[in-house]
Amino acid sequence: MKEKIKKPKTKDIALFAKEWAALLNAGIPATDGLRLLSKRKNRQFITKALKKTEEGHTPAQSFTETALLPPFFCALLRIGELAGTLPNELELAFRYYEQEQEIREKIKTASYYPAGLFIFLIFITLFFLFFVIPSFAELLKEMDIPLPLITEIILSIALFLKAHGILVLLMLLLGMTATTWYFKKDGGKNRDNLLFKSKIMKKLYLIRFQLALSSLLDSGIVLTEALDEVAGVVGNRNARRCIMHFSKELRNGRDFDKILQDNIWTKDDMAGIVEIGMKSGQLAYFLRYNGERLMKEQSENLKRLQKLIEPAMIIIIGLMTAALLFSMLIPVFQAVGNIQ
Repeated sequence: MKEKIKKPKTKDIALFAKEWAALLNAGIPATDGLRLLSKRKNRQFITKALKKTEEGHTPAQSFTETALLPPFFCALLRIGELAGTLPNELELAFRYYEQEQEIREKIKTASYYPAGLFIFLIFITLFFLFFVIPSFAELLKEMDIPLPLITEIILSIALFLKAHGILVLLMLLLGMTATTWYFKKDGGKNRDNLLFKSKIMKKLYLIRFQLALSSLLDSGIVLTEALDEVAGVVGNRNARRCIMHFSKELRNGRDFDKILQDNIWTKDDMAGIVEIGMKSGQLAYFLRYNGERLMKEQSENLKRLQKLIEPAMIIIIGLMTAALLFSMLIPVFQAVGNIQ
């Protein structure tokens, strides 16, 4: 049984592009460079392509056939081979995937702390429901202290979870499985629709679109062909549909900036800068500038969102803990009041 080769991570693709470009600039032939790089750890994706290269395929053909690297990377390889600018295309690939990795890391970083607080909230709640409240309620009953409504409700929830916890867990797992199936069916169509409605993700797709397009234009590829290539790398079918529409309209003779102006996705954050780029003859430069500007802006937005979420989660944890504590302390206060 053949061992399944995992696709490399974005940061590994960026590093590979940088290292291969350096070897080519040093005068080492492409195949020899791949042979050297394949000896490094976790470089099976290079080894598989190298075998095809040694059989007579070009590097672009080899990596395309193995389907282990993104289509955009393979497109840059094809351009580099045809134009004789492979080191330059690999440098472009390095910059693009380095920026892509930066975007991913910022999204992860922004979500870690809220996720950690949410998990902590769940553990605190379960600890009170399963251990503290039932024991305390039993003690109050032994002392003939009547339980108020809020304590009775929370105790009922705790007892229900204790008695039917496995059933509740199975229901949650079933719900998660059904949700995962819903978002994965039809090739992830529902997931793509949901993500494209998110302002954050929508802007991230726009950043990816501009950075990828600028890289291809820098390589000398014409705009219509560049749009066709970029459509396959944005990572969302809704965004891909928009880009294919741009390409079609461009072939029909419309101005690129006017096409973008008519689309709600590109109207505010791309159309204006493209108009400047078209008039100045430096479209690739302005696309990269705008993509990097939006990425910086998005990074700041994620930081602000994190700063808003953190205190909100702390307040929620505090309120939940206070509610659970008061559900236990209220009957004690009532009992003390009755004694007095």
